Amino acid sequence: MAIQKGGIQPDHEWDGGFSPMHWSAHNGRRDLLEFLLRNPGGTTMINARDKFGRTPLYYAQSSSNATVARYIADVGPTVTPHEPLEQRPDTSMVPGPYLKVLAHVETQGWHSVSWKDSYTMLHWAAEKGHSDLCRYLVHLSADLEASDKNARSPLDCARDAGHDETAALLQDLMNRPREVQTLSSFVQANLLASMGRLGTHTWIQLD
Repeated sequence: MAIQKGGIQPDHEWDGGFSPMHWSAHNGRRDLLEFLLRNPGGTTMINARDKFGRTPLYYAQSSSNATVARYIADVGPTVTPHEPLEQRPDTSMVPGPYLKVLAHVETQGWHSVSWKDSYTMLHWAAEKGHSDLCRYLVHLSADLEASDKNARSPLDCARDAGHDETAALLQDLMNRPREVQTLSSFVQANLLASMGRLGTHTWIQLD
């Protein structure tokens, strides 16, 4: 059992690397975060990355939970919220300012950028026909269905510019099921039982 009276096993391999701390951050459960950090092995999870390269801080920030994100930041993570798990493609054609934005997204997450006129880097890459960059940006959680101020999606941009190969890639990516990280109901129940407050809170079932 990964969570027990003696604490949390630091070397436990959570499914997809998605630990109870990731789940708690994603769902805004500061009470559970405090509980986990008080227990032996809990602090090792603050810097842990899941299979997407995301830390608990990433999940708190991407969920727009400022209070929980600030709490985790105050705890003092020593790694960036996000780390790409795929190699960056050729970006020699990308303007300098865009490269700076890309570097920010790679370490802080796609959600950390506010795009002018809702025209994202994925829109730009699609319009330019940069298929490899499009694929990489989607790996970084770029929104395939985001619309710019002219109500165009990245797919629309690729089609309008006559980039059939890029459009086909984007369509294929849009047709793929979205993979969502989750925590098993057994671990959820075990976490609350260990906390000693089973039934005190409404527990959100994820699977």
